[in-house]
Amino acid sequence: MKCNRCGQEIKEADSYTHIGKKLCEDCYLDMRLGVKACDPWAVHSATKLRESSGLAEAEGLTELQKAIYELVKSKGKVTREEVMGNLNLSEQEIQKQLAILRHCELVKGYKEGYNVYLIPFRQEGTEEGINKEERSNDNSEAIERRKRRYAETVSN
Repeated sequence: MKCNRCGQEIKEADSYTHIGKKLCEDCYLDMRLGVKACDPWAVHSATKLRESSGLAEAEGLTELQKAIYELVKSKGKVTREEVMGNLNLSEQEIQKQLAILRHCELVKGYKEGYNVYLIPFRQEGTEEGINKEERSNDNSEAIERRKRRYAETVSN
């Protein structure tokens, strides 16, 4: 039989069932315990470990992580699809590697209009990659919308 996720040939006895799919051990663990980008404890652990080890920038990363980080850093902003295409990565692999780079506070996502870009975590001339003025304008507009909705609710 084959793993429903990666297609690897596996024995029935070595398969795991998850949400009705037969999976190999690697895919099962990935599905159940996969790396999550938004994990405050992982961020804390990774940044403290890197700091205590004296690691900066791409030091201590795997070759693939270094390649992703250098690509993002050199271009300033890049889409996931561009990284996947340039480095010939699957969606699963890019997701895992970006989560690790996010935990190390090296790369993060940034939404611009309808597009999401990968940018260096700390980008010159911005507050963590987002223009301060743009952030305050967005917050002001959101506050005004909330005030209007509240006023409409109270008047009804």
